[in-house]
Amino acid sequence: NLYTKSFITLPFTYINKKTNNSNPLEETPKDYFESFFDNTLYTTLKINNQDIKFHLTTERYTTYISDKTMNRDLKENNNNKNLYSLDYVGISKAEFTNAQFQFAVNNSKNVEEKISYFNIKQMYKHNDSYTSRISSYASENNEIGFNIHKGNAFQSVVVGDDDFAEDFYEDIFDFDDNKTESNKTKKKEKDPNALLKNGGYNVEEDTNLIKQLKKNKIINSYSFLIKYNNKNDENGQIIIGGLPHEYDPKHYSEDYFIDDYVNIDPNRNTTIWCTFFSKMTYDNESFADQYLYYRYSIFSLDFGFISASSNFREYFDKKFFNNYKEFCDYEIINKYYFYHCKENAVKNFKKVVFYLYNKLHNHKIEFDYNDLFIQSKKDPSIYYFQIIFKNSTNRWVLGRPLFKKYPTVFDQDKKKFGFYLQTGEYEVNDGNKENNSNIPWSWILVIVLSIIVIVLGVILYKTIPLIRRKKKANELDEDFVYESQNDKNENNKIIND
Repeated sequence: NLYTKSFITLPFTYINKKTNNSNPLEETPKDYFESFFDNTLYTTLKINNQDIKFHLTTERYTTYISDKTMNRDLKENNNNKNLYSLDYVGISKAEFTNAQFQFAVNNSKNVEEKISYFNIKQMYKHNDSYTSRISSYASENNEIGFNIHKGNAFQSVVVGDDDFAEDFYEDIFDFDDNKTESNKTKKKEKDPNALLKNGGYNVEEDTNLIKQLKKNKIINSYSFLIKYNNKNDENGQIIIGGLPHEYDPKHYSEDYFIDDYVNIDPNRNTTIWCTFFSKMTYDNESFADQYLYYRYSIFSLDFGFISASSNFREYFDKKFFNNYKEFCDYEIINKYYFYHCKENAVKNFKKVVFYLYNKLHNHKIEFDYNDLFIQSKKDPSIYYFQIIFKNSTNRWVLGRPLFKKYPTVFDQDKKKFGFYLQTGEYEVNDGNKENNSNIPWSWILVIVLSIIVIVLGVILYKTIPLIRRKKKANELDEDFVYESQNDKNENNKIIND
């Protein structure tokens, strides 16, 4: 396999919906909050020789492109052979199809692969991004999903007929005698253009980008890395195809990599990148110990902050904000408590630490005031607190601040996530130069084995004739009669006598 150690890079950039560029609005704290509540990241790929801008998400699984984007006319037909409904993610009608996608392998060689996706005919409109987030509904024209599995991140998916319940209650409660039996029958006739509710769930697995790249042997792993270029930059990369310390050991070391398994509830038909942390601390004091679900946490690339329950708002008020009331304030924006402070206070904020469920190692990720207070570009005296609090929820959501500090790895097949606690410039052993070579290790192995075979062949070629000559010599030796000197003397004596 030529691409045994190959990877594919998708550069991404944040684009604000109101400014249409990478600069958030910051006229007021509310502007900043609304700018990053949805962390809208995009990448561009060439599809059928056309540049398409894709939204990147970890809350959905499928790959889809709007019918308008591809300049296509989706033909409806009576048998609906390739038309599906994905109501569970806000897509009411879509065609299952494919196109030629172009990728840069190892940041050098361009390859084209036929990738399946949903071509969208009709979507639900969601003007309220907060409602859309709760339901995990799609709202972008084109999107590549990196969720752990198909379905809806927060709701169970039911595949069935939309009209079943309606017809059932009509049979029981329809007492209108004026309606003829023929009218009732006609109403019950199934619309030939009707789609099976959530029927797209049956083929969604075949539209996931990572699964298809792995199936086509372009990559050798279901892992992908999310990393930002730096703390102050809203650009970064998603690198698909393996663990960074395998393909880039110069900048990533396995010694600083920690990982754990995703928690999946087998009783619910929902999937999301999530975990239960074993412990949470602030200033080395444990909190959230009362109930396990207080430590339930979701990882979301789509979210611009760290979100927590309002129960923890009271805790941080007591431990920090109430002690600096003259420097800190908060606002309630769309049911979220959003804090901002002056520089005088922020440096006194202690570390917040999340411990992974790992009994053998004390694996943890931590955030200090440098990570959790971001200085306003509009007013340098204001620092925005990156943890926001919401009523009527117990879960944590770890978004943009997590990915800005820790390069994060997810693996769809192993159902694992992991973090690099640090990166840098590391010395690489001479025997491990695959990162600086265009020759894969599989090819090097073939070359070495070929040399061994050739050397053995030469040795055998020269050795076998010698063995044969020695054998013939031994065979000739068997025809000689050897006599001792005494035997010869005796024979001569007999002859003379």
